[in-house]
Amino acid sequence: MGVRAEALQILKDNRGLATIIAEKAGYSTSGAFNKILKRNNFQTENFDGFVIGMKLIYPDNFLVKMEELVEECNPQNLTSRCMLEYLSVNRLTEGFLKLINKMENCNNAESREWSKFYKFIYENQTSEKLDYNDFLKRVEDEKTSVDELIILQNLLKIYSYHQKKTYKSIKDIVEETEIAIDKLENEFIKKSYLARLSEPLAYISLWVNSDEESCRKYANNVLNSEMGLGYKGSAYYQIGYSYMFSSYEKAISYLNKSMDIYTSLGRAAVVEDIEEKIELITIHWNKNNFSECRYIQNQLYLETKRNSTENLVSLRDQIDEPFYYYLLGLKNGYNEMALLKSMVKYLKRGDSFLANLPKSVLLKNDYDEEFLMDLVSLKIA
Repeated sequence: MGVRAEALQILKDNRGLATIIAEKAGYSTSGAFNKILKRNNFQTENFDGFVIGMKLIYPDNFLVKMEELVEECNPQNLTSRCMLEYLSVNRLTEGFLKLINKMENCNNAESREWSKFYKFIYENQTSEKLDYNDFLKRVEDEKTSVDELIILQNLLKIYSYHQKKTYKSIKDIVEETEIAIDKLENEFIKKSYLARLSEPLAYISLWVNSDEESCRKYANNVLNSEMGLGYKGSAYYQIGYSYMFSSYEKAISYLNKSMDIYTSLGRAAVVEDIEEKIELITIHWNKNNFSECRYIQNQLYLETKRNSTENLVSLRDQIDEPFYYYLLGLKNGYNEMALLKSMVKYLKRGDSFLANLPKSVLLKNDYDEEFLMDLVSLKIA
């Protein structure tokens, strides 16, 4: 029994479920979803609604069933193109590759073009180490006249520039990509491509531009999409960190949401990183009631705040260099030169957000704000 036939049986056995699906997925009648499931040629004009319906029918193994649906996809139609995007953003790599191959070998020329560009995404997701100079060149060399694929090509370029940290190149194509996405007619593809664009822009807004509001806007685009848990864990992480200097409660709340997701995914290293950040922010806001920290850098921050700096120099090599100069700047109350050195070192490595640590202390001590802003803008430019 195929997935759609099984879903029809579940609807038959659970009276009222079709009505709930119609209400939540935006179908005009309770029988509309059934018609999609009964079609010989699996196709839906409302892929967003179809996803909602499948989630309600398969609350416990929804992603498994979506991947199994590849067997029932007609590689020549629009639904298969939406399915390609869905499988890729949820990293369902087995079904993703199977659908790419089906589309690559079908008779529809446009579907074959889609498979070609999504093969780049598969390569990026499954390669242990990718040469992004070579990858970018191959992406740029491809030609297409399909609106969605022109956008996807730009998204692949942006991702590659992000990995290479050539942020000026991203800035040059973001606006045209946003405009092109807004003109798309398919709502699922439009929302998903906006989320693809927003994921690197959330990071860049926060760490490179120190623009907390833009970071949250872009991260929320990811949260409001069908992108998988890994992407959403990252979005919560960016939002949480963006509140480091403005709201302790919001910072911890969002970081805990991120940590819960990464715990469920078994990403132990990421979980430990978030735990370290939560400890750091707790000390920064003087909310701690502990005498010792789990992490050396945070322990030195705690000791410095308590005017105990005898371990700072001896443990210098075990902590982040810009952060060392930040702590040195706090030693004995205020060390202007050390704080400026900390700020410059953060900016030199492209971290405008954490440069706010020494910057905030300098401003509290009436340092020339215009000069500090010029310093930041020179690096961002």
